[in-house]
Amino acid sequence: MYVTMSHWEASEMTDEMIETMQTKFMPMIKSLGADSCFEVQTSDTTVSIVTVYPDEATKVAATEKIAEIRAQGADTFSATLVKAEEGPIVANMN
Repeated sequence: MYVTMSHWEASEMTDEMIETMQTKFMPMIKSLGADSCFEVQTSDTTVSIVTVYPDEATKVAATEKIAEIRAQGADTFSATLVKAEEGPIVANMN
């Protein structure tokens, strides 16, 4: 499995923003071949989006669309992408 994490900051996090993430952006991310994705609220003004892909090849194939979704999210929420990270899962316990 392969994971991407994007860390975002906005002036505020509202219930409307979270609803929009759940109903609009999460389905867009899943449609790129992700097994799952999560939005984690890390403070009053920050969230991290964690996306799990079955493998690195699936993520690589989705790279262009991921950039488009991130740009659209930045515009929609007036948010700033603080940092993006990615890598393989090296240990797991379900």
